[in-house]
Amino acid sequence: VQGIGPQPYVNPAALPLAVKTEKPKPNWQATGLAELVAMTRYVNDDSGCGGSTPCYSSIGAAIAASASGDTIQVLPGIYPTFTVNVDYLTVNGAHADAVFVDGAAGTFAAKVIGADGVTLSNLTLFNATNGVELVNAGVGGAETASLVTTLDKLFIYNVDHALSTDRPSTTLFKRSTLVGDGTNTTIEISTTTDPVYDGTWTTVLSNATEAAATTAG
Repeated sequence: VQGIGPQPYVNPAALPLAVKTEKPKPNWQATGLAELVAMTRYVNDDSGCGGSTPCYSSIGAAIAASASGDTIQVLPGIYPTFTVNVDYLTVNGAHADAVFVDGAAGTFAAKVIGADGVTLSNLTLFNATNGVELVNAGVGGAETASLVTTLDKLFIYNVDHALSTDRPSTTLFKRSTLVGDGTNTTIEISTTTDPVYDGTWTTVLSNATEAAATTAG
């Protein structure tokens, strides 16, 4: 027990010096700017998004405001066609039984043009020549996985082609139902853009509900 009285002398020079520590700086190149600022946007064809913001009345309007890496959450409703031209964008419906994209008897219900790494999920696409149309999208996905176009939990029906692509590309189907018209090919590969390319599909089944389709020529 230390008694009350004079305390022993401590030489200040013998005390340890404080060491300044700096927080590590973020590696911007490794992380990627899009990953740091990615946003979630909401879509509802009725008024309001249940308090979630930013809120848009159409999928197309949300895409127009999006940047690479963003996610668009679509609330239940019936929506017009939309075109994705933003890399690494995700368009995700509340459920395929609740979010419907009506192609209005046009060329496509959903189109991805000049964009890589796009994901479409939890949507029903119908009433068009092509359920999903890819134009210069997912190119190089066989070599670089991040470029693949992913179609997850989609229901595509009342179309000539569930998927149409204009050139060699890679698309990953996951837990989706594709219904053709019984006359045309369910998956169409056009050679119009690249006439010297003779495209074929190779289907690799990893389980009963997932398949990766890759063009090869």
